[in-house]
Amino acid sequence: MKCQNCNQNEATAYLRSTVNGKTTELHLCAECAKKLGVDSVDSLGAFSPMDIFGSLFSGMTPLIGKAASLKRCPDCGSSFEEIASIGKAGCPQCYTVFREEFLPTLRRIHGNAKHMGNLPSSAGVQIKTQRELESLKDQLRRAVDAQEYEKAAEYRDRIKEIEKQQEA
Repeated sequence: MKCQNCNQNEATAYLRSTVNGKTTELHLCAECAKKLGVDSVDSLGAFSPMDIFGSLFSGMTPLIGKAASLKRCPDCGSSFEEIASIGKAGCPQCYTVFREEFLPTLRRIHGNAKHMGNLPSSAGVQIKTQRELESLKDQLRRAVDAQEYEKAAEYRDRIKEIEKQQEA
């Protein structure tokens, strides 16, 4: 049987995983098995299931065919699929490497991908004013979308007032 990853060499490794009742089988050649980390053996001479299946499967989806193009963090070697299955980033660099992958989750959890927490009192009036303007512009957009024109006019007037104060 040919390797299911490269479709060139003869498969010498057979892996079988059952996740949430779904069994997935994978036949790999020695070269692909080594690239995917399947050649790691513990001190007793047995494969560690976390070493084998942790790097090959994300949830219930096998990474067959995607393994060669899998993006990894240059510092810790984690893939986004591994981070998603574990629920933790491998290192601080992962947040930079997988920024685009993290954004939808951050937006879903926090409602925004930009930090909107409290500011220390020493942060200054300018940052607070800028946040207020951003909030008012967002409220204005929502009011217009909902055809609440009286509210929209109030938001517009408040925005103009703040912008006029900033110019002075």
